[in-house]
Amino acid sequence: MAHARHFDPSLMRLAFGLLVLGYGTKVGLAPMHTWLPDAHSQAPAPVSALMSGVLLTVAFYAILRFKAVTDVALGQDSPAPCSSSWASSHWRWRRRF
Repeated sequence: MAHARHFDPSLMRLAFGLLVLGYGTKVGLAPMHTWLPDAHSQAPAPVSALMSGVLLTVAFYAILRFKAVTDVALGQDSPAPCSSSWASSHWRWRRRF
């Protein structure tokens, strides 16, 4: 985080977009969410529990961690200014279940 201000802004935007695309597919964010219901319904119960409890949560946490670095690197030009509020509400919703 200390060196985040020195990163290239265009490279940070590209990296954040690719990260959200990759981890967003893993988490099941729309519109990349079509695989998730099939995977949970076809998987045995222990595997489905691991996917819900660990795999999806860790992938979403990775997005949030990179978002913090991107916010520092880009300042006011940070991608999706409302994504922080969306992320926190999504995180709280996930923790209820």
